[in-house]
Amino acid sequence: MAKIGFIGVGVMGLPMATNLLKNNHQLKAFDTNTNQTALIKKEGATIVNTSLEATKDVDFVITMLPNGSIVKDVSCGEGGILHSENKKFIYIDMSTILPGDIKFINNECKKNHINMLDAPVARLLPEAIAGTLLIMVGGKKEIYEKALPILKCMGDTVYHCGANGTGSTMKLINNYMSIVSNIITAETLTLSQMSNISMDLALEIMRGTAAGKGHMNQTYPNKVLKGDTKAGFTNALATKDLGLAIQHAKDLNFNLQLGAAAKAIYDESLVEISSKDWTAMYEYILKMIHLTFRNLFLKLR
Repeated sequence: MAKIGFIGVGVMGLPMATNLLKNNHQLKAFDTNTNQTALIKKEGATIVNTSLEATKDVDFVITMLPNGSIVKDVSCGEGGILHSENKKFIYIDMSTILPGDIKFINNECKKNHINMLDAPVARLLPEAIAGTLLIMVGGKKEIYEKALPILKCMGDTVYHCGANGTGSTMKLINNYMSIVSNIITAETLTLSQMSNISMDLALEIMRGTAAGKGHMNQTYPNKVLKGDTKAGFTNALATKDLGLAIQHAKDLNFNLQLGAAAKAIYDESLVEISSKDWTAMYEYILKMIHLTFRNLFLKLR
């Protein structure tokens, strides 16, 4: 049984804290929202009046807060947890914030002789309630191993991603894919509906192709990341077909905004990878990034 200070018992923090209590850990909770602290008190937590008070005589301090500014204030600001007389606790920030913020806070932790992990979560509220979140952790391996039993109370899938900041980095990468994919999915299904195609039929067909199976599950691990850009479906044909879909949508007075943005990149890429496979786009974008950095370096010389 561990003694834990938990700061931020909001929508996700409340079920996460509750699962720690269900696993027989002692919990001190703080949140500026007294309605939320009343709920966690019913689950057995001790409510404290300040973030700093949550650090007294505990083994771990967890923050689950809305943004980087609040995390930095709660950790490093006046009356922040790093000013605690207790220097033995492991600080675990589970918020979604910039890796740069994590590195700043970790440097402040080092100055105060406190060990820190960044451990943001993926999945949604039902998984938070069930204790089946996916957790991405950055920090020293030995500190991660000490915290792992605590993290497993809140998630059934826990990854050690590397040094401090890598957990937050992986969270942002994962969210980027998920959030952008949400828009393309919404545009695609709207186009299907406007085209009077049965939704069930559209879903069934797309689930049987790369559209639904996804590049992460199929084309990239099986082909692209192995260096295979031999054309099966050329980039020129992909560009042409994307243009046809955009034109069809325009005929229906529907502007595929994300599709148009993608088409601009495909058009630019034709000079370099017209006859290569359409998945050579990964190679193209990497090359463009390298050229951008090279040109920036030359300007600074």
